[in-house]
Amino acid sequence: MTARQRLIVVLLLGANFMLSADFSILNIALPEVGQAVGLKVSEFPWVATSFALPAAGLSLLFGRLGDLYGLRRMFIIGLALLSASSFLGGLATEPVLLLVARAAGRRNGDDRPGRAGVLITALADERQRARVLGTNGALLSAASRSEPW
Repeated sequence: MTARQRLIVVLLLGANFMLSADFSILNIALPEVGQAVGLKVSEFPWVATSFALPAAGLSLLFGRLGDLYGLRRMFIIGLALLSASSFLGGLATEPVLLLVARAAGRRNGDDRPGRAGVLITALADERQRARVLGTNGALLSAASRSEPW
């Protein structure tokens, strides 16, 4: 792999790991986080729903935007917005702010079509691509643990 390809792979795998770990970490810490922002136990599912619903509902739209405006551009914008919304969610002191930050972060960071497209165009060699996809699967598995490390 060239240095450019290695950088792309590290960024893509890092983004995938960060998204998966983000979901797992919040689910583990949900009782403390929910209590800190004033959520009732019956409202906890909204935190997970606000994270998953935009991803399911808008994936096709963001895939098409990636086709129109460029996969790399959409990936970079999504990663920047994910970072900003994660920071905002970390500062949340009200339930609404936490839920909005979670929804915005998941949608903007979950540009799977963009990441897959960048990977496919960056790695022409099928063996390299297969190794990277295998590594990606292992990282996603490690990041989505259901219990604390």
